[in-house]
Amino acid sequence: MGIGGTDELGHSLLQELLAEDRLCTCRTVDVAAWLAGRIRERDYDLLLLDAAKVDEALQDLGRGVAPAGPGWGQEGAAPIALLNVGTDADVVPYMRLLKVVGIFRERTGPQLLRRGIEAMLRGEYWFPRDALHRYLAITRQELVAGTSAFHQLTGRERTVFTALANGWSNEEIAARLSVSLHTVKTHLYNLYRKLGVSSRAEAAILANQYRISRRCTGA
Repeated sequence: MGIGGTDELGHSLLQELLAEDRLCTCRTVDVAAWLAGRIRERDYDLLLLDAAKVDEALQDLGRGVAPAGPGWGQEGAAPIALLNVGTDADVVPYMRLLKVVGIFRERTGPQLLRRGIEAMLRGEYWFPRDALHRYLAITRQELVAGTSAFHQLTGRERTVFTALANGWSNEEIAARLSVSLHTVKTHLYNLYRKLGVSSRAEAAILANQYRISRRCTGA
C-alpha cells in the first residue's frame, strides 16, 4: 500500500498503526510523481492520498479535463482512498471517480482508519454514511433522466456514448468507427445536448451508470 501527501508525523503514525495489526506493508508515494504518472500503480493494492494534495486533479476531472498522469478509472490504476477530507466538504464528486474507493474525513480516529483500510483491502468501499445517502439520491435521479435521454440518441450516438464509458479518446473513437474527428465531435455535441450534460466527464458518468443499470436489470 502507498501513502502520499501526509505530513511527516501523520505519515509515521499511519505506518505505525497499520504495522501493529500487520495489515499491509506501507511505502511512501511521491504525490507529484503520481500526478505526473511516474509511478507503477499496479504495484500497490491501495493508495492513501491526502485530499488537499490531489484536489486540483479532482477539480480538473469535474471540469472534464483528464489528468496527465494517474489512470482514474483506467485498467491497472490502483484503488484510491482520500485522507483528511474536510468535515463539511461535498464528497459526492470524489465518489463519482471510479477508482476512489474510500474517504476519511478530518480527525478520523485510528480505530475507524484501521477498519476502513482493512475493508478496502478486501475490495469493499468505505464512504461516510451521510454521503452514501446523498450519492444514491443524486445518482438515482440522474439515472432515470439519463435512461430516458438515452432512447433519444441515434444508433451512432449510442455507440459513441458507450465508447465514453470505455474511456476511449476522440481519436480512438474515430479510428474504430472509421469516421473523421470532426464527425466524432459532432456526435459528442449532439449527445451532450440530448443528455443535458456539459462535459465529457458528465457524459461518461451517465454512460457508466446506464451500463451498470442494464447489467443489474438484465436489459
